Amino acid sequence: MNENEIVEQKSFHERMKDRIKDSIGELMTDEELSKIVHRAMEEIFFEPVYLKDGFHTREEPPFVHKLIKELLIDEVRQAVMKYITDNKKAVLKTIQEVISQGMGKALVEAIRFQFANDLVSLQNNLMSSIQNR
Repeated sequence: MNENEIVEQKSFHERMKDRIKDSIGELMTDEELSKIVHRAMEEIFFEPVYLKDGFHTREEPPFVHKLIKELLIDEVRQAVMKYITDNKKAVLKTIQEVISQGMGKALVEAIRFQFANDLVSLQNNLMSSIQNR
């Protein structure tokens, strides 16, 4: 091989095929081996995974989906941070609106939850006294 000769990198699929071919010898043709490797790659990367959980079976997304999600999380986080930095005024205004509206709703909900039993008792007492008249 010449120093200036370009060496073409093999794909993962080709490297996998070569490794299997080296380990099993000439038991199958290249075409058969290619089909097996292709099917295995499809199954591993692109088909959903079914996991038994007691009596239930749950489906998880294919492996490639998990990889893409992991790769994109950092990209999305950076894009969001850039957007926040570039649009500080609008973002701060939105945050203040969400907090003020959300806090009010949360406070009302907490009060309602805290006094729910007392309010039901009051309602029952009022209804009972009205019906007895």
